[in-house]
Amino acid sequence: MAQEQRKFLAFDEAATYFYEKFAESAPQRFDKYLQAAGGNHVEAIARYRYNLELSASLLPALHAAELTLRNSIHQAMCLHYLSPKPGKAKPTLYFPDGTLAEPDWWLSHEVHGKPLLVERDWEKVVDAYNKVPKNGQPITPRVVAELTFGFWVELLNPNYDQTIVIPMLGTTMRKVQAHNKSNRNRGWLRLWFGRFRDLRNRVSHHEPIYHLDQELEERWQMAWLVAGETNNFFTNVVARSCNFIQTKKAGWTKQQASVQTVIEEFYRDHKANQ
Repeated sequence: MAQEQRKFLAFDEAATYFYEKFAESAPQRFDKYLQAAGGNHVEAIARYRYNLELSASLLPALHAAELTLRNSIHQAMCLHYLSPKPGKAKPTLYFPDGTLAEPDWWLSHEVHGKPLLVERDWEKVVDAYNKVPKNGQPITPRVVAELTFGFWVELLNPNYDQTIVIPMLGTTMRKVQAHNKSNRNRGWLRLWFGRFRDLRNRVSHHEPIYHLDQELEERWQMAWLVAGETNNFFTNVVARSCNFIQTKKAGWTKQQASVQTVIEEFYRDHKANQ
């Protein structure tokens, strides 16, 4: 077993034991890797470990993309809908049970006689509100945090262009708007945040992504780029907390293993052990 192992990747014995036990306890999940490896158990174990390393290297960038989109939309909507208007008092809004909202742009607000959110998205807000403990602490920030990445990506859809996307572009997303000449417009945002959501879901559900490795480096770089242009302040906070450094030419570069580093090491070891 050990000699065959070294022909592909040199795992330490403890790691090999763990992955073999995983293969025994979750055969259906492991079968995806086994089929891709042509029935070779050692190679399947190596691919599973490679998948874990790829997933781990993607998480900071995907986290930055989610955090910046969420906070950018929330900040922009608070500014656009909850700021006092000339001659009018600041609106007071409430949750369905009568709890004062502080502030909540999505509640009881109508645009042109219609609710701001479509019913499907409104129900997601209500579900998030119901999950938050009512213990005297501010409710709104926890509702915002409870809402999924998918919810925020949905708010980039064309039906929200006039009520959410354009107001957002005019406040926290000025840099994206300024880059329209290079095709960084609303469609560009929808495309990339949709890809980030799908990739994050695969990573979160421990699905195989290693077969996408030729695309992952681009998505990793784009996640930092889009997050930075969406809200540079939040991106800086996330990047620095994840041990990234910013350079003028390369943008955000991780001091530890990036996606490209993981990919290069995998194929280098694979080739060396053939």
